Amino acid sequence: MLLYPLSLLIEGDLNEDHHYDHIIGNIILYYRIIILGAILFGLFSTYFEAHPKSKSFIMRFGIFAIIYNSCDIVGVVFSELFLPKYMQK
Repeated sequence: MLLYPLSLLIEGDLNEDHHYDHIIGNIILYYRIIILGAILFGLFSTYFEAHPKSKSFIMRFGIFAIIYNSCDIVGVVFSELFLPKYMQK
C-alpha cells in the first residue's frame, strides 16, 4: 500500500496498461515470487518432517497456497507474452 503513492510520484498515471508495467509493479511481482519460493521451501520442509497422518492435509493446503500465490505471477507473464501479439492485430 505504501508503494502505490510512491509509484504515482515516480511514474505518473498507472492506468495505461496494467500496474505491473512500471518499476513499482515489478518490485511487487518480484516480492510475490520470493514469497512463493518461501512457501515452497516451508511446504517441503514441513511435509518431510510431518507425522504420516497429517501429510495429506499439508499437501492439500500447500497446493491451494501455491495456486493462490501464483495467480498474479502467471497472469502477468501470460499478459506480457500474449497480449502484445493480440493487440497488434
